Amino acid sequence: MTIPVITAPDPTPDGLSGVTVFLAGGISGCADWQQMLIAKLTGTMVTAVNPRRPYGIAMEGPEAVDQIAWERRWLMHPHQIDIISFWFPEETLCPITLLELGKALMLPKDVRVVVGCHPNYQRRFDVIEQCKERPEITVVDTLHDLAGEIRAAAFQAQAEASSDLSVCCNSIGVHMQAGRPQPDFDLDKGSNGLLSFRDWYEAWSNAYGGEALSERTERICGLTGSTPVGLGMHEPELDIAAQELI
Repeated sequence: MTIPVITAPDPTPDGLSGVTVFLAGGISGCADWQQMLIAKLTGTMVTAVNPRRPYGIAMEGPEAVDQIAWERRWLMHPHQIDIISFWFPEETLCPITLLELGKALMLPKDVRVVVGCHPNYQRRFDVIEQCKERPEITVVDTLHDLAGEIRAAAFQAQAEASSDLSVCCNSIGVHMQAGRPQPDFDLDKGSNGLLSFRDWYEAWSNAYGGEALSERTERICGLTGSTPVGLGMHEPELDIAAQELI
């Protein structure tokens, strides 16, 4: 199954869910390695964010400004991206990619960074030395191995999000088991006695306290849409719903 791809300059889709991976690396003066990597990720539960446009792009001017802004919107908002994947090809130096790598290495650790570098890349030594800032990073030599690193990082992100969601659900389950009164729900947000998971969770959490549901957990677990949750849900039903959402 081919993975979903968001390609520059496409806007960020509404209701984006699941693990997202940004494909950082050369977008001109080198082979279209992005398509090769996307093909190798077939069957992986990720959405790829590809900055390489289907056609060439000028190095200066309005289109170049738009390209820089598009990439910045993804890379500088960590809650939207779970993995930043870097590939340094042999054909070009990729100075902007080196800059992006330096920034990525300073992001919070919940943004996973994976790095591949062709053996003939001019500044391979520098890439390897810079990546020592994050001991969990292994610089690999091929796109095949880079795809493997992405799969492993995606599995970790999904597992952590599922665990976080379980903790959040359990924190509300404690209040339910204690027999606390059901909070007042804003029925204007729902329809036919149903609310989205986010609205239902926030009502309980605001009333009695609960673990914070992060934007990343909400997105990876697919809770950004209008998944209906009954207003009268009790603990056994909550467990079933949580497992279905995970």
